[in-house]
Amino acid sequence: MDLVGSGANVLVLMEHTNKGVPKIVEECTYPLTGKGVITTLVTEMGVFKFPNKRIKLIEIAKEYTLE
Repeated sequence: MDLVGSGANVLVLMEHTNKGVPKIVEECTYPLTGKGVITTLVTEMGVFKFPNKRIKLIEIAKEYTLE
């Protein structure tokens, strides 16, 4: 089922890392049902938006720093 095909706003909630390895990547190696459709990404570390198909950090969780 294609869940992202008709949504105007697509919000993704996920963990930021997997055993210390970042899960946010430039290019996905898995098959995609929708490419470039995410509008907001929320992880335990922060909130990201995607203006002009680029990732932009909007908010950092209190426990974390940009470094």
